[in-house]
Amino acid sequence: MDQLRERLEQLPPEQGYLYLDGPSGAGKTRLLREFADATPGAVLVDAAGCTAEQIADRVIRALGVPYNNDQRSLFDLYLIAQERDLSHVVILTNTQWAGTTRHTDEPWNVAIGGIVAQFGIKSERVGVQFIMEVDTEVSSVKPRSRPIVLAPDHGTTRWSPGSLSSCERAALNALALSERHHVRFDEWQALCSVLGADFDEAELRTIAAESPLVTVDPSAHRPIGFTHERDARTLRSDIPAEAYRAFQHAITDRLFACTDDDPLDSYLAPTPQPPTASKNSSKIPGSWPGATTPPCSAHYDWRFPTASPRAARQPICTTLPTSSWHRPPRPNGFRCCTS
Repeated sequence: MDQLRERLEQLPPEQGYLYLDGPSGAGKTRLLREFADATPGAVLVDAAGCTAEQIADRVIRALGVPYNNDQRSLFDLYLIAQERDLSHVVILTNTQWAGTTRHTDEPWNVAIGGIVAQFGIKSERVGVQFIMEVDTEVSSVKPRSRPIVLAPDHGTTRWSPGSLSSCERAALNALALSERHHVRFDEWQALCSVLGADFDEAELRTIAAESPLVTVDPSAHRPIGFTHERDARTLRSDIPAEAYRAFQHAITDRLFACTDDDPLDSYLAPTPQPPTASKNSSKIPGSWPGATTPPCSAHYDWRFPTASPRAARQPICTTLPTSSWHRPPRPNGFRCCTS
């Protein structure tokens, strides 16, 4: 904690951001929460599952900077904030888990772009410094400055996929292969079916209730997810490449053939029209606080063109995760919805 405070005090005026890096389980989030509790005026925001737009909205509101729907440019908000004599440290935890899908640009948008880019490089003028939790083993985000790196906790005992029963492992593999972090029970059941494992909803509810790896939030629209996203990553990395490819082809075939009553039909949605950008907003990733979040990148991987009776709602997907500005064109203006 002393090192964090010392590095903050040494930040140059044009570089008001600091990164805390380290592997899962090293204690990054816990340290930052303790730092926030001990720092007057600190703003703590958990970025897990959030978009850059949502993070910007939460930070702006926490700083007390007023804005309305006509002020969606972060540059405009920076000008307003500059007049308010602010003095805050904004702490963003879990930026490596930002976004609602597992293949997404949101970790970069949150930790590098968006409000960090606009406010952080003018830190002295606006009176705001940032500390971001990152995990460069999980995402390809390259911090803007030399990070503080926490060593792994070698005293932590981790589970392994081999310790699961065959039934539990099949169900959790399907959950880990979902591009969404959270799903409904019928979506989970459909993913299991695509993977070749048939469960009824009662069986999945039992697995979810008994497994410490799974969390169920009954109040959420998509209530089932992993307690820790790193466990989903562990399961995905343990799936043989051939089995992974077979799943990708099977899920893509299903998305082409699915009807309106298919649990996975919600993965297909039209691309919304982007809002009209105000001055400077288009230059800054994540410059739309309060805006409706559009669907994220597509789910599953194929590059070859194909005909489909539902061509107006084709999933266009890539073998490897790609950034939104390098993704292949989508037919008829539609794409696979993963938000």
